[in-house]
Amino acid sequence: MNSGDVVTVLTVAGEFIGKLKHKDGDAVTLEDPRMLVHNEQGMGFAHGVCVTGESAPKIVEFMGVVLITPTNDQVVSAWRQATSGLIT
Repeated sequence: MNSGDVVTVLTVAGEFIGKLKHKDGDAVTLEDPRMLVHNEQGMGFAHGVCVTGESAPKIVEFMGVVLITPTNDQVVSAWRQATSGLIT
């Protein structure tokens, strides 16, 4: 995975999708991160990464990452729409 790739980061707190900025050990920095949420209608994105954090943060550093993996194309498309407002 390279800087600029859209990746999924799994932590003990949940699953997060964003553009990879930097990885150092078990710390990962994402640009435009969004938390994946599930409800009765299916899955979608929260407006940020935590309930009390700012909405739509530009950069977040995750510590204690369980795993990082490339994000599937459908989720990348949905993430781009959620972060830019453009439908792809």
